[in-house]
Amino acid sequence: FVAWELRTEHPMLNISFFQNARFTAASMSVTLVFFALFGSLFFLTQYLQFVLGYTALQAGVRVAPIALAIMIAAPTSGRLVAKLGNKVMVFVGMTIVAGG
Repeated sequence: FVAWELRTEHPMLNISFFQNARFTAASMSVTLVFFALFGSLFFLTQYLQFVLGYTALQAGVRVAPIALAIMIAAPTSGRLVAKLGNKVMVFVGMTIVAGG
């Protein structure tokens, strides 16, 4: 992918962005948060099914409020970034994720 993006005239992702340390750090932190959040959701459904004995449907119903919260928070966070700025929202988001 990287080799292709470096050679093509119109890349989907300009690899030169990663020369900026702030962009690279932000991309890495978002990736880590993504894996942590969705990895924990995966393990939660496994726990509900294999340890507590719920069916797949029952486990899905219990995890659905998390998906609903994400659906509500996504557009709201975009508006809050415009008002409060990136740094404040990254701090708030990381604090919420760390708090569970």
